[in-house]
Amino acid sequence: MVQLMIVHFQMDKKLKKAIRKELRMLTDEERNEIFAAIREMKNNGDYDYIASVHRDAVYSGCAHGGQAFFLFHREYTKRFEILLRKRNPTLFLPYWDSTLESRLPNPEDSILFTDLFMGTTNSNGYGNPYISRNLGQEGRCFNEDDINWILAQTQIENILSYTLLDKGCPYKQNWRWCEFIHGKSHRWIGGDMAYIEQSANDPLFMKFHCFVDYLLEIWRQKQQNREQRVTEYPKDLSECTPVCHFKNATMSQFAPLKNADGLRNEYTDNLYEYAPRPTCTNSDVECGSKYLFCDLSHDSPHCAAKVKPGGNCKGFNKGEQVCFNSTCQSDGICVFEMQNIETTSIKIQNQKEITTLNAKTSLENETTSKQFNKQLNLEKETIFEYTTKITKKNKH
Repeated sequence: MVQLMIVHFQMDKKLKKAIRKELRMLTDEERNEIFAAIREMKNNGDYDYIASVHRDAVYSGCAHGGQAFFLFHREYTKRFEILLRKRNPTLFLPYWDSTLESRLPNPEDSILFTDLFMGTTNSNGYGNPYISRNLGQEGRCFNEDDINWILAQTQIENILSYTLLDKGCPYKQNWRWCEFIHGKSHRWIGGDMAYIEQSANDPLFMKFHCFVDYLLEIWRQKQQNREQRVTEYPKDLSECTPVCHFKNATMSQFAPLKNADGLRNEYTDNLYEYAPRPTCTNSDVECGSKYLFCDLSHDSPHCAAKVKPGGNCKGFNKGEQVCFNSTCQSDGICVFEMQNIETTSIKIQNQKEITTLNAKTSLENETTSKQFNKQLNLEKETIFEYTTKITKKNKH
């Protein structure tokens, strides 16, 4: 039987299970330590290596556009987390719950997109110095309706979905399938994230896919018993999916693992689990983080990302503290005021440097990626049209 990789650290002690938290729920110290470890991975080549694994999986056509999508990325993010924890066994891979951004009038105004967290970009879409993003030009973030629909599904085919259907497939395509919504989020971030062969260059990628994996695990816990979690898989139908997405096909890039190995309970039994998403109520409006507020103005109470100074804070009329270190003025803009300066011991240098992690990889791949994108006319294709092209080569 193929065994999942368990890493042992100093003094032969088994690595304890990681508790993956939402990015805004980390303490400043935790965030600094995680960013420092990722920076070390970038400096020694581990980060570029793991990004290249995703690039090669894209070219294989067997990690996207089918039932193995969730399972490949589960194994992939696990391996990234283990590399991270080799630097410090107490660390973990945080997740990015983008529903927290979806509550804002302009999600790109979130505190997430500042040097405190994932960095800023200029008018050309480049950051400190080479983050490549074009926030909000296409697509959208996950929202709560997406989450509710996914978690309500009872058929495995609506989770591990046949996203590349041919004529003759008995299933109908549904644009609410998680892989499709995930693609809209890739497009919303833009830049490297809009092109799946480059997407792992962005430090936000792993945190985003950590959340996608969280959705899978919530669904498994809600809709399946323990035995079903490791056995249920859509039928192997060549008219519905490339053969490399079949249950017992070799998992892309991770031989001798099979796609079915991605269903195993050992991932969350032994390696990691998820801290709950931040929540609030009418009677308890604290979301557990100074970087979040409780939106009471739209539907039921829901935590949302605070807006950075200069951002749009319109539409909140129940006294919410929408702005981070600033005040929402009558014109609906968060305006910085000196008395709102926060006296913390945040180490800004660590947080700024995370924004440069993908510089080397982006520059090295720029020429190759541009040629490849031009050849496939990616400028006019969605992420899934691109996936269709590269995957159909492997379909039979």
